[in-house]
Amino acid sequence: MSKLTDIIASSRTLAIAAVEEASRFGVRDVDLEHIFLALAISERPAGHLLREMGITLDDARDAVAEYHREQLATLGIDTSLPGDGTIRFHEEGAYDYTERAMRVMSQSGGWQRAADSLEVLRSLVTEPTGSIGAVLTHLGTSADEIIARIDRTERDDESDVRQRDSRAASPQPPLSRTHTAFVPAPIEAVRGLVSDAERLPEWEMNLGSVTPQDEAWMGETRTVAPNGKRLKVADRHRRQHVQLVESGDSRVVWRMRMIDDPRANARVIEVDFEPATNGTRVTVRFSWQRTSPVRAWIRPFVAVARLLLRPVRRVVLWVQVTALTDGISRTLR
Repeated sequence: MSKLTDIIASSRTLAIAAVEEASRFGVRDVDLEHIFLALAISERPAGHLLREMGITLDDARDAVAEYHREQLATLGIDTSLPGDGTIRFHEEGAYDYTERAMRVMSQSGGWQRAADSLEVLRSLVTEPTGSIGAVLTHLGTSADEIIARIDRTERDDESDVRQRDSRAASPQPPLSRTHTAFVPAPIEAVRGLVSDAERLPEWEMNLGSVTPQDEAWMGETRTVAPNGKRLKVADRHRRQHVQLVESGDSRVVWRMRMIDDPRANARVIEVDFEPATNGTRVTVRFSWQRTSPVRAWIRPFVAVARLLLRPVRRVVLWVQVTALTDGISRTLR
């Protein structure tokens, strides 16, 4: 895995998780506490550090809610936050980061260094307004304790994560990428979600619906985005054959291909999962699988195009695979 794709995968996952948590609280401004919640479910060392301290996502959310209630009480306002606990980011869009949230990210190296989760966490707990310190108090700890634990953490932990992801992703075909994420749900819940064909649209955003057909399933390509926007889908790409290739206690494999376009590549989604502290560690491998050979006369052109587009292809594949891990995490939290 290249440094660029590692940065993209890490920063994208953290940024989206923070926005999702803000939407769950019913606010449109992503603030410090939402970045903190995103770190609490991160597969990076900062997430491991928080979970090893016994800080679960539910506890962190409760502490954030209590902090906000206290802030409102100082203004003589007795009310709860407007959100209903549902993640609505994909339905609404148009979220912004507050100035202090952007300042914290800048101090920790910016989104381009979001892979260094420990620096992001350090910047959060040392932020001068002390809001995360107040949240930590509700969690029975303090900024000093977090900093002490960060200082005791080996700094090569971040590179260990990248090396582990690289080992998981290699060797693999050119049209394949792997990503690992922490899901704050028991392994039984993860297995129940990813092994159920009719629940595929909950986390595989390419599918709008899946219905039984003979020994497999018929998938309908999504034509309306969660925010209500119409999506352009060619007629030959509307129907998908959905096949459960493998299903076990810790692994599920799905294969989808376009029924009306025999030359279109098939999508293969392999999901491995194992118990982790306060949740489940999920590894998704996403692949494009050729369904027909490349015609002889066009092979030289295809080879040149592959070489020229390799960086773009790598980024696109990482966006696709992280969208799947994000979808599984979002559905179960």
